[in-house]
Amino acid sequence: MPNYFTFLGLKLYFWSNEGNEPIHVHVAHGKPSLSSTKFWILSDGSCQQANNKGELSRKEIKLVTKFIVKNYDEICETWKDFYNLKEITFYK
Repeated sequence: MPNYFTFLGLKLYFWSNEGNEPIHVHVAHGKPSLSSTKFWILSDGSCQQANNKGELSRKEIKLVTKFIVKNYDEICETWKDFYNLKEITFYK
């Protein structure tokens, strides 16, 4: 499970054992855990919050959403490199 981005003390990362799920990131305070907040990355460059298991505040969710949108291309490339993919499967 690589930690790819750190933003305002939050870790954004991928799990290595998630099968064939569409592209997404997990966000946690400090150490990555199974109780993280999940964001789907959408093909239009936006994202959609899947859950808030990490109990991020509304402000943190808003800031993470902006961060994901701003870093969309880098997140997609990192996902492809990590999973050794040519094409990305997006949510919806």
